[in-house]
Amino acid sequence: MNKKIHHQTPPSVDPDIERYREEAAAARDQGRPHPPTPSPSTQRPLESYSPTPSSPPPLYVIHESAEEVLRHQEWKQGLGDFNTYFAWDVYTIATFAYSVNEDDHARRVAQEFVEGFGPGAFAFVAAERGDAGGRVHLHLLIGGLSEVAKNQGARRWSHGVVKKWEAYDPQGRAAWYVAKWPESSEFIGRLRRRTRRPKRQRKTQGE
Repeated sequence: MNKKIHHQTPPSVDPDIERYREEAAAARDQGRPHPPTPSPSTQRPLESYSPTPSSPPPLYVIHESAEEVLRHQEWKQGLGDFNTYFAWDVYTIATFAYSVNEDDHARRVAQEFVEGFGPGAFAFVAAERGDAGGRVHLHLLIGGLSEVAKNQGARRWSHGVVKKWEAYDPQGRAAWYVAKWPESSEFIGRLRRRTRRPKRQRKTQGE
């Protein structure tokens, strides 16, 4: 008589892989970058799998419901709208030549950079992880600059490469683009509002 040998049934899907797939799907729905799915791990008892972290890593905020996604979109839109009220001079993208693991450190470096332009300088800075390698870089709107700084201020960035340094266009989308990640952004310095145009001039330009 043949005896049946019972083996422990292995999990059909690696729980780590499943979790990454769910997070990647949420990231795609929200237009966010996400690390690639890891390769399957060595089979081991289910009890040995580490639980899902209670809070996601910086810059990767997972929204569990449609309501949370909507609130986040409204947050980004409102922050972008708010940015349009101020007299920005420059929009810039600054990268790091070394690995930066914390967006808080990146923003501290940005604050030192902006303060170096003088007491009248102010900025909005947002840290973001790139799609390639997940390296942190900065998006900044900067105001209160001298004419020299407007043209040559990028030379002061000593931490890596400045990929973009251009005059801020109030009619463009930079104010909203930098607001993609409200969770990892902040204002620096004393903000100065845009000067309102005379009514006659506004009417003429609107015709």
